[in-house]
This record gives sequence, C-alpha cells and structure tokens, in this order.
Amino acid sequence: MNENQPLDRSFLIKQGKIIDGTGNPWFRGDILINNGKISEISHHISNKNVDEVIDAPSFIVSPGFIDIHTHSDYTIFLSRGENILSQGVTTHVVGNCGFSMTPINTNRSQDDEDYTQFRSMLAMMDTEFTFNRLSDYLEGLRKKGIPINIIPLIGHSTLRIHTLGLENRTPTENEMTEMKEILEEEMKAGAFGMSTGLDYPPGSFAKTAEIIELCEIVKK
Repeated sequence: MNENQPLDRSFLIKQGKIIDGTGNPWFRGDILINNGKISEISHHISNKNVDEVIDAPSFIVSPGFIDIHTHSDYTIFLSRGENILSQGVTTHVVGNCGFSMTPINTNRSQDDEDYTQFRSMLAMMDTEFTFNRLSDYLEGLRKKGIPINIIPLIGHSTLRIHTLGLENRTPTENEMTEMKEILEEEMKAGAFGMSTGLDYPPGSFAKTAEIIELCEIVKK
C-alpha cells in the first residue's frame, strides 16, 4: 500500500503472524481492510472481490506502536515521518520534557535570547507556517500531510518562557492567570496534557504550587 492509493479500495492481508495487543497468543490469520478501516479478522477470509491481496506469512501484523517520548514535533516537517512509520510506529507523543512548539509570544523582541532556539528550529524547518498557538501548529501538520498520528503536549517550560522569559522567580498573580488562560486555550485546541522538565530551566525554577495550579487546568 502507498499513500497515493484511495482509501475506498479493499485490501486483504493473508496469513500474517497476528499479534493483536490484547496479551493473547499470536495466531496465523487474515485481515480485511475496507474503506481505510479493518472490517474483519479471521483465520481465513476469501479474497473474492478484494482489490489487493498482500501475502504476509513471513511478517508480524500488529497494531501500530505508540512512541510516548519523542521530540519529533521539531523535525516532522523535515522528513514527514516515513522513517517512523517503517518501524511500525504510527503515533508520536510530542512536546515532552517541558518543551513544545507552542505557545510562542509574538510580542517579545526579535533579539530576545529566550526565543533564539525556537526561531532557529523554525528556520531549520524551512516552513511557511508560523506557530504561535497549537491550532497554528496542527494546521501546519494538516497542510504538510504526515503519515503518523501526533499527540501534542504543552510544555511547562515553553509556557513559562512565554510569560516570564527565563527569569528564576515565582510568577506574579497576573502572570499565573495568564499562564493558566493560555494553557486552557491550548487544551481546547487539542493538547492532550502538559509536560514538565523539572531538571531543566526554566521549568526547574517553578515551585510545586505553580505546577499544581497548572495541573488543575489540565484536569478540566
């Protein structure tokens, strides 16, 4: 199968070594795919009226793997992720260790050192998209077209840089309110949660109470 084949075709994977992820023993069997979705799994399925048959006796057939700790949010625009898919991985969790592509504070000076790494990463991507919020980033992925699923997290350090820069201090009440409002906005836009990197600045500057307040937003 390739990305140019229409989803309304049918495919039959024959006699693969099926490991279904339930913990049950593997078994030899067939998998029928119709309209881009698995419609039947059985020990034997007729290939009558099937558009394409894939003989898979020497292959393992399993659900796609989920890589829960990646930083491919910074590189997916370079390679599209075909190398990831070829390893059986179909989903990446991104925005780990407290750093994510968004939110970006566009009101900061262009020579603000806090944003040097973000600007250099975007320049390396050679992309027309500007990622100020998660909604912008997800739209960029849709327009780029990638073969894997993305589960985005919002980085606590990125959120802190947006509001406080790299200052080693407790946020003011107004700053805390701003961070919570932005996090809630990003969650509504499609973030699955917030990541922390409490060994790395500026996340390491945060007190426990700050993390708890932000987690209350995620809890919603």
